[in-house]
Amino acid sequence: MLKGLFSFVIFMGLILLFLTGCGELKAIVGIIEEPPEAIVTVSDNGHTAWSPDGQFIAFLSNWEGDWEIHTINVTNSEISNVSQHPGYDYFSNGWSPDSQHIVFTSNRDGNFEIYSVRYDGSQLIRLTDNLFRDDSPLWSASGTNISFLSDRNGKTQVFVMNIDGSQQTQLTNVSSNILYYSWSQDGKYIAYVTEQQDSTQNIYIANADGSNQRLLITGLGCVKFPAWSPNGEHIAFSNCQDNELRLFVVDVADGNFISLNIAPVNSAWYPWSPDGQYLLFTAKEDGNEEIYMARADNSEFIRLTETSSENEYDLAWLSTGQEIAFWTSANNLGRNNLYTMSIDTREQTLVYSIP
Repeated sequence: MLKGLFSFVIFMGLILLFLTGCGELKAIVGIIEEPPEAIVTVSDNGHTAWSPDGQFIAFLSNWEGDWEIHTINVTNSEISNVSQHPGYDYFSNGWSPDSQHIVFTSNRDGNFEIYSVRYDGSQLIRLTDNLFRDDSPLWSASGTNISFLSDRNGKTQVFVMNIDGSQQTQLTNVSSNILYYSWSQDGKYIAYVTEQQDSTQNIYIANADGSNQRLLITGLGCVKFPAWSPNGEHIAFSNCQDNELRLFVVDVADGNFISLNIAPVNSAWYPWSPDGQYLLFTAKEDGNEEIYMARADNSEFIRLTETSSENEYDLAWLSTGQEIAFWTSANNLGRNNLYTMSIDTREQTLVYSIP
């Protein structure tokens, strides 16, 4: 089935991706003559993503021989290849607010550019076209703009454009490369991580137009993957401590932060619950990856799964907060399954399985 979380190999002209001790994904090109079983996993900045209307789950897989973006209808398990190209395609949470389109990155035309496609694979549109790298596209909360990272002007910065690719405008103008960024859910603010000369990272926040930049986090070494709480009052981020990834939550108003008292985290994606009370993540305490959620104020720590032969990964909340979606990789069976699970009852429902 689909295999791997952050440690996996892309075969047949493929890519080996791995998670370093600091949580940073690297890519190494390699050729393997005989392909193993197919893999479903995240890309270097992608993850399983539930559509806002709760009808579809998007994910990345190479089971057809190359990396493609797929959607699956959670009601009837109908699956669609929406990117449909032998190039390398990947995405982050690229759903449009109306659940009709997905934005993604592809090198199908020679270098990495931004594309948009309808959830069923129709209406493919190339949005950027230049000699530089454009990636990490995200829809605005209003659905009227798309943001992305680009190094077209030297340093990697955040750009915005209309949904048809017109009026591409540089939003940020900082002296160092931006590694990660995210929007507050109301679309009023942006958080981004910059790479400093000493290889450490800082987190800044700014208004949606790039003005009023403010340093929020510094002095912690490597910090990654800022994630806004639904109400915009807090940002979760990961930090490397003694070659382990730990979760922190910072108060946006005053910059005070706490370290969540949890086991080392294995996932670089830790989505907030829709009510803003919990963070969802995976951690490995007893030999395999399990799903946990922690209250953002560090007052509660809950283990949601407990299996002896499976790893869970690629987590996503349903917008109601009542269910989550995740993949499993059975160590003894060599296969992966897509499940949904009720948070209240822990009842799991198999959505899709690839032998």
